[in-house]
Amino acid sequence: MRLNNYLTYSKQIFEMFLVTTADQRFWKTDEKILFLGEWCRLYEQKAVWSELNHEVLPWHWYDQAKLIRDTRYIQELQNKILLILTPKLNELHGVDHSSRYWRITLGTWLFYITAVFFDRFASVRNAIESQRASHTWIPLQDITNYIPKDFVEFENWLGKDSYNFLIYSWIIQQLKEIPFEIKNNIQEPFPLEKTPPKPSLNWKTIIKKLVEGYSRCVPDRFNQIVLISSYLKPWSLASLQVTLGQIPYLIGPQIDTPQVQINGGMRKEMELSFAENPFEEILEKIIPLQIPKVYIEGYVEMRRRALRKFPKSPKLIYTSIGLYFDEGFKFWAAEMVEQGIKLVSSQHGGHYGNCLISTKEDHEIACSDRYISWGWKKENTSKVTPLPSGKLAAICQTLKPNPKGKILLVEPDMTLQSKSLNTVPFGSNFLKHMDNNRCFIEGLLPEVRKQLFVRLKPQDLGYGSMERWKEFDPNIFIYRGGESIFRQINRSRLLVVSYNSTTHLEALSANFPTLFFWRQDVNELRPSAQHDHELMHQAGIFHKSPESAAEKINAIYLDPLGWWFSPEIQKARERFCLKYAWTTKTWRSDWKNELLSIAQE
Repeated sequence: MRLNNYLTYSKQIFEMFLVTTADQRFWKTDEKILFLGEWCRLYEQKAVWSELNHEVLPWHWYDQAKLIRDTRYIQELQNKILLILTPKLNELHGVDHSSRYWRITLGTWLFYITAVFFDRFASVRNAIESQRASHTWIPLQDITNYIPKDFVEFENWLGKDSYNFLIYSWIIQQLKEIPFEIKNNIQEPFPLEKTPPKPSLNWKTIIKKLVEGYSRCVPDRFNQIVLISSYLKPWSLASLQVTLGQIPYLIGPQIDTPQVQINGGMRKEMELSFAENPFEEILEKIIPLQIPKVYIEGYVEMRRRALRKFPKSPKLIYTSIGLYFDEGFKFWAAEMVEQGIKLVSSQHGGHYGNCLISTKEDHEIACSDRYISWGWKKENTSKVTPLPSGKLAAICQTLKPNPKGKILLVEPDMTLQSKSLNTVPFGSNFLKHMDNNRCFIEGLLPEVRKQLFVRLKPQDLGYGSMERWKEFDPNIFIYRGGESIFRQINRSRLLVVSYNSTTHLEALSANFPTLFFWRQDVNELRPSAQHDHELMHQAGIFHKSPESAAEKINAIYLDPLGWWFSPEIQKARERFCLKYAWTTKTWRSDWKNELLSIAQE
């Protein structure tokens, strides 16, 4: 009798209903709940889940050492799969392209899906190995019914709880280690494929269409060095093209992804066999089922459209962000590279060149013949060439501190679940970042808090950042909206940045009073960057803890300009900018010389 009572008691303790989604229709609230991760507990639903008997599994990438090991493995696996996909795709489409061609075309999607499924798989394994997940509910819908049309749509879906719920459910079905029940009484909870509304016709879209129409009229012979998705301001881009002796060409062809039907036969030809462990078994099954339609059913049409609209015989191609969200550019650039045309890409934001893990940086360098940085070089590759940044040069002319202004704190926002791998506060590590902010606020003097202006991203991506900030101090002014960040910086006396960002590099290059800090275990630096940041730490510009940052602001907030323009601070800033935020007034001639030199190699 006692043994039976003990077994019943143990079962109550250890057996829990597994929840993998924030959708409460799939929560069994009359049992103890095991949330798979923090993404299940939306802050806006706190009144509900806080009353439940529940636990949350720790995210497997809270362990930074594991993240580093896993990243190495994932990148090696991505390269392995790319080599396997190359002959399959060539045969499917009757072409003979190199693996580099396919890296440029679909490599961004490949490195995203590999990292995403590894993360989701590891989370499910966490639940299995905890031995507490006794059963769960999954939807009637299956992930194989939702195939993205292109990378843009896939990346957009990754930010949705509903799509991630499909991923977890499919993995649970494949592993067959957690009992599940299909909830077939819940219909159509995942309207992922709804067509987004077309942008309204305003003066910005009208100007864009006019500029695009003008750009199409520029003859190819006047556009030999083609700059697409350059991330330069229109005036900077036009002036660079004039410096190159070209007619300004401001917007590349805008090519819609073909609308095509799924072809089961073509996807069956893409079946893979490379698995050496349970995760790879999951991946080899899902890749043929989830490759965006533009690379399978829509490949021929997209290739035709791209080759028809883009320049026919460039001498060199340059891009900053074209390798991500411009399918037409990727198809065309890959084709040109096969013909021997050089592809140059460049840094377009922060954490490049300094954070320990930057898979985007690695991918962009791998795709390119030459990679342009904002001042840094990279070990074990000769591809990276430092040049003064045209993007930063334009910003330098617009920023000027207001001695009577506020203290502006610029904040990130992250999706609830990971997309790509970087040592920044991504995924559930964002909550560590928010804990850091709490400590920062607690360290500020009351009179300093009154001067603080917190800028959040325009859209809440799921973590309820504004509500969390209000918990820190309900009297702090918090802004979430569309006003230009540069206007807000210009109304401020001091800029504070709490993560490894683009913003603090922009401000430093403009010589705007700036202080930045972050958690070391989330924003880990690569060895080559540690000494540079240590020198900024010694100068009091960079801080390794929120308490230290708050203490410094308390000391200088009345006259941050007096502190900033001291010889010691200026020397530290100039030294740092030469490596991470380098710009000059003569950047156009530097770029002209470098691009022409590469084109002639």
